[in-house]
Amino acid sequence: RRAPEMSEEEELLAIEEHNAKRSNRLLFSMGSIGRMNIAVQNFFLPAFLLQRVKMDPTLVGIVMTMKKVWDAVTDPLIGRYSDQMQTPLGRRKPLVVLSSIPLTLYWLLMFLNQPVAPMWKFLYFLFVLLTYGNFHTLQVVPYRAMIPEVAATYNSRSSLAAYMHGIGMVAVAVGVTLMGYLTEHFEDGYFFGALLVAPGILLPRMVAVMAVRERPAVPYSGEKEEGGRRGTG
Repeated sequence: RRAPEMSEEEELLAIEEHNAKRSNRLLFSMGSIGRMNIAVQNFFLPAFLLQRVKMDPTLVGIVMTMKKVWDAVTDPLIGRYSDQMQTPLGRRKPLVVLSSIPLTLYWLLMFLNQPVAPMWKFLYFLFVLLTYGNFHTLQVVPYRAMIPEVAATYNSRSSLAAYMHGIGMVAVAVGVTLMGYLTEHFEDGYFFGALLVAPGILLPRMVAVMAVRERPAVPYSGEKEEGGRRGTG
């Protein structure tokens, strides 16, 4: 919040100085640890559904395809919503923080086999995966939309991108290696692996967004923002 004696220009300068601190940028970059669960999901969820759940390959294909289609619909909607949202904590932070707990819960449910009939298994995993996708979008899209606010210049964005890429690559390697070992050596390795990966979903992006400050919201004009969410990947 802006102090009563601060002008708008002074407030923006204070925000930039806060976000420019290397420690804060490093903490923000820790949100890239969350890339681990995307890699684990892509590598191991189809195998889990086929080998452990014994789901028909056609149904597995339908579940995975519907997840991709659903993400394509919800990503821009959540992005637009977070652009216009106004709370005392900012536009993006509440979505990232509030989505983290249910996102972690549905992550675990995604690797929990259910002793029910095949069609009920299909409906269960379809519901869990789509709901997980909703919360994942609520966490990831606002987090990525904060990148231009944390790094306002080309050089600072390049530095931040390097931090995020390095941390993300290490997290992916750790998560995939750990999940691969557990699924190879333990009968319930998929769920145990998901349980060990879960803290990387719950904590890093919450810590990341709380380490930096958002700029005040501007009235939405319906025009595309340069350097905003659409350019953050």
